Amino acid sequence: MTVQSTMPAAFDDNDITLLQGIADSLATAIQNARLFHQVNTNLEEIQTLHRQYLSGVWNPKASEKIQTYEYLGKFGPLEGEKIYQIQTPIKLRDQIIGRITLDCDHELSEYEHNLIEEIGNEAAVALENARLLEEIRQRSQEEHMINDLTAQLTRSLSYDILLKTTVQELGRLPNVSQVSIRMDVPKQVEP
Repeated sequence: MTVQSTMPAAFDDNDITLLQGIADSLATAIQNARLFHQVNTNLEEIQTLHRQYLSGVWNPKASEKIQTYEYLGKFGPLEGEKIYQIQTPIKLRDQIIGRITLDCDHELSEYEHNLIEEIGNEAAVALENARLLEEIRQRSQEEHMINDLTAQLTRSLSYDILLKTTVQELGRLPNVSQVSIRMDVPKQVEP
């Protein structure tokens, strides 16, 4: 920032100090605006990545186990009885992972709508906790298998037994249909 005057010695020391303070404040405000913009950009990127992560985690779960649980409180509507259907999403961090559908014989109050929405929010948290627990159990099993294999391999002294044990243990992993190990023996260089 530059401040100029057509008159010689137009600014005294107080004016210069004041203008310097204004320039410093302006520079700080510009830097803060840049940082704020950068933080917002980073936050948007993190939210996008998190949505992609949740989608990647929940979409396979939904396709592998499409489950609907239903509760029928009575046998059905009497003829001419009006049914009100309410749908509330089950949202996990602004991403819909399920839906609650209610058939009621009366229109729900705002309190009842809020209660159903809160139940949906709590269900989302409980479902995410269950998914995380399942993931932890699976990783724990994998770590246990690795530790067992490592223990067996360190006890084996025979080359053939080492390879056989490795193939057998790897074959026990989930979703593994075939295991093969190929050893590449380096060629010896003749002198």
